[in-house]
Amino acid sequence: MLKILSVTKSSDFQEISKKGQKFHAKTLLLLEKPTSEFYFQNKLIGKNADNFVRVGFTVSKTVGNAVVRNRAKRRLREAVREVIAQYAKRSHDYVVIAKKEISAAKFEDVLSDLKFCLKRIGVRK
Repeated sequence: MLKILSVTKSSDFQEISKKGQKFHAKTLLLLEKPTSEFYFQNKLIGKNADNFVRVGFTVSKTVGNAVVRNRAKRRLREAVREVIAQYAKRSHDYVVIAKKEISAAKFEDVLSDLKFCLKRIGVRK
């Protein structure tokens, strides 16, 4: 079973942004980078490269007020839970950045955009 961990450190977000691959969709932007070796240290307690991905979410003030941003984050988290196990590469970090259009989009559109980005991000080199 794939375990979903969180990207929480600002330095990790910046590193993924600078060194990772990017792919745009209508409602979101997806960044991807292989996980740093630092996070493989605790192999004895179950964190190993075969069964986890790290995901971070960013929703800026341009999306809307606090209510709209929180709704966008909830929708993104649920979309990731539904599709990450099928399409994500193991031992990779992902950052999902919401665009302004996410506030008016249906959940199915957000879900299809995320699937589209996850499928395509591994193809682009």
